[in-house]
Parts: sequence; structure tokens; C-alpha cells
Amino acid sequence: MKKIKFLIILSLLLSAWSVHAQLRHVPGFHAVGAKVGTGWGNTATLGLSYNYYFHKSWSVSTNADIEFGKFGTANYFGVLVSPGVEFAAWQPLKWMYLHLNAHLNVGADKWSNSDAAYNLSSFVLGGDLGFNLEMYVSQKLSVLVAARQHCLWRTNPGENQKSYYFKPLFMAGLRYNFN
Repeated sequence: MKKIKFLIILSLLLSAWSVHAQLRHVPGFHAVGAKVGTGWGNTATLGLSYNYYFHKSWSVSTNADIEFGKFGTANYFGVLVSPGVEFAAWQPLKWMYLHLNAHLNVGADKWSNSDAAYNLSSFVLGGDLGFNLEMYVSQKLSVLVAARQHCLWRTNPGENQKSYYFKPLFMAGLRYNFN
């Protein structure tokens, strides 16, 4: 929780420089980004994102994320590709947007535990809902603080095992914005 508070404070401080930034939410506008995050427990997520604004408030969005985790003696590794949409719901300040987003998630995960001598690889399908606060530091650079809740269905075809799970993600990132 301390990491999340630190990321929020850092983002707000960086965004204080952006009061005079001219915003670019117009059709034909692109944004590419990098992000780091965490869920509950001992996890870390690294990701890339791309947005294309086809309307002042709407964009298509794609995320590619890699997650590493350790839960007790079990190790986790997952990869998700998430196409979706993002909606600019609110602009409380001239340099700040609140976005709502939804994505389809497709990926794979692997659980391993040397003590129990197992390795499980699974196909993952699901979706996520979330929001982010985007703060423009300049015309081309913005800082994001975000939260997302995943609902995933996991199946292991070789062993006919199926399970459902929820996975939160809290993250911070940077976006490069261009026409």
C-alpha cells in the first residue's frame, strides 16, 4: 500500500508542472505507454499500452502485460494481451482526465512449486474493468495512476482443470502522446 501511495503522490507532483499543457484528446491522436504495477501479495507487473482516439472522449486501447508473483512456495508467471476501449469520463482540471476502461483478456499463465513438484500451464480468457487518472506533464507526456479488476477463466486442457479467479492490478505509468 505504501508503494501505491508513493506512486500517487509522485504522479500528482509531476502533474503540477502541466497546468499550461495543451491537451490533445482529438480524433487521430495516438498514445503509447509503459507501466509498472502490483496486485495483492508479492506480485509485479510490467506492461506496454497503445491508444488511438477516434473521438474526443473515446479510444481503442491495447495492453500487453507480464506478471511475476510468489505466493508462499508457489511461483507465478503470466502474460496477457488485452484489447478494449477507454472513455474519457471526466476532466476535473485542464490538465487531468479520468478514464474508464474495459478490456478482453487473452493469455497464458504458469504456476510452479518445487516443494510440491508441480508445474501447471494454462490458457486464460476473461475481461477487466478499470479506471485511470491521466495527468499531462507536457503536450507530449502524461503520467497515469490506474486500477483494474480482472475476472479470468483459466483452463488446463491436458488435465481438464478449469477455475475462475479475480485479479486486481494497481499501476503507474507514462504515456507519450502524438498525432
